[in-house]
Amino acid sequence: MNESVFYRLRMLVAFEIDSFEKQLRALGSSHFPSQVASDFISHLRGELSSQREAIAQIVLDYGDDPKGAGSRLRSEHRKLVEKLDYLDSLENAQTQKVPWSLVPTIERLASELLPRKRLLTASTSELNYGIRWYRSPKSALQQFLILELPAIHKTNAFLHILVGHEFFHPLLEKFFSRETPPVVARLRATCQDQFAKAHGQGDLFQKQRLGEIVEILRHIWHRALEELACDMGCAAVFGPVCVFAGLALASGGNLDEPPSPEGRFYPPWRFRFRSVLRYALAGEEEGGQQGSPLDVLARVLRDADFAEAAEILEQQVQVIKGETEQDTDLQGIKRLWHLRTAYEEVEKSLPSAWNYVKNRAEQMERTWLTTMKEVPTHLRHLELLVPPSVVRRDMDDARGAPASLSAISIAAWLHQLRGEVPDKNAPAETLLADYQRTCRLVLKAFEDVESKRRYDSRLQQVPTMDDASQDR
Repeated sequence: MNESVFYRLRMLVAFEIDSFEKQLRALGSSHFPSQVASDFISHLRGELSSQREAIAQIVLDYGDDPKGAGSRLRSEHRKLVEKLDYLDSLENAQTQKVPWSLVPTIERLASELLPRKRLLTASTSELNYGIRWYRSPKSALQQFLILELPAIHKTNAFLHILVGHEFFHPLLEKFFSRETPPVVARLRATCQDQFAKAHGQGDLFQKQRLGEIVEILRHIWHRALEELACDMGCAAVFGPVCVFAGLALASGGNLDEPPSPEGRFYPPWRFRFRSVLRYALAGEEEGGQQGSPLDVLARVLRDADFAEAAEILEQQVQVIKGETEQDTDLQGIKRLWHLRTAYEEVEKSLPSAWNYVKNRAEQMERTWLTTMKEVPTHLRHLELLVPPSVVRRDMDDARGAPASLSAISIAAWLHQLRGEVPDKNAPAETLLADYQRTCRLVLKAFEDVESKRRYDSRLQQVPTMDDASQDR
């Protein structure tokens, strides 16, 4: 690298690191809902300090190896650029910009699925949920995940269970490392047969084109299966409400939108709902009694004198099934050879993807399958306009036990869906006020659950009078 260009880049990087550090210092005095952001800032400052030292050594080495020093300086600049998005994430992770009452709860939920990771929750202008992480194995930043929530839905408690989908993205890396090689081999064989029929044996140009097409098909397969696996993982944790929330989020768009580069090859929503119903919400529960887990939940509701809630559940499941029985999404996929070929592999991979995410979900302390008996209690609380945060298994237990997130979410949705199709004369303002009130109750319940869990944990550590007398 030319000496003038080298020192010009050095000054640019020095300016950017200095500006980065100043913004981190300003963010360090901001208020965040948990300790994660402050620790993240400390790690970022440590990374910048290391970069300063590395750049100083590169400058010393320039005289001996101008070309190598230039390449190393560009590399340091790329590392810095990769971290710039974190400033926006930290800015949008401040208490006033996120559903702060939910943050400790979802941090704990993430820690169950991803025990060696720490979660930073931030808002985004995108109308979607997302998760990001730093992939460099040599960086301490690898321990942090950045969960992004739509800023416009900051207080929409009915959608926030979709964070369960995002937590499965980092978990799938091992699954795909195992699943990808045989899939690529089958895709290559299929493409070779297609090329042979169309062009004969082909030449070097065709072989190069073959590799490009196989990679495109692999990407379509990977993208679809990743989203479908995360959907099924979310359903394994939260149950049917993940589909209710997904339909609410998707209803403003085209449920049959075919995978495309413009849509980052997302699978059609209708295909996603169908996969969740087929795998995550089907099967046998409760000692081999025939029926799906949804049937078991309906029985739980009826046994607790909530027949109306059971009917609402069954009606909503039928709404989803009605959407998935249409094959308009499949028609769009089958029309194009490359989509049809990739999705044939998706269908083959779905059973193993379901088994993988189900096994991960079963490692959690509580999922909807183990806590659905709480739902009637939470419905009673919501009817009384009380946050559904405590379960009393024994009437003599005045304190009760912390409720589960899945049971709270199911009760909230059933409570809200009771009046989803209102009287035509009902004022929109009244309907919105009821919706927002339920959101506040549910967010308050999530906050109370985590507070009570921490209180109970500390209470167990306090020595009793019997313990004290034994010590004496």
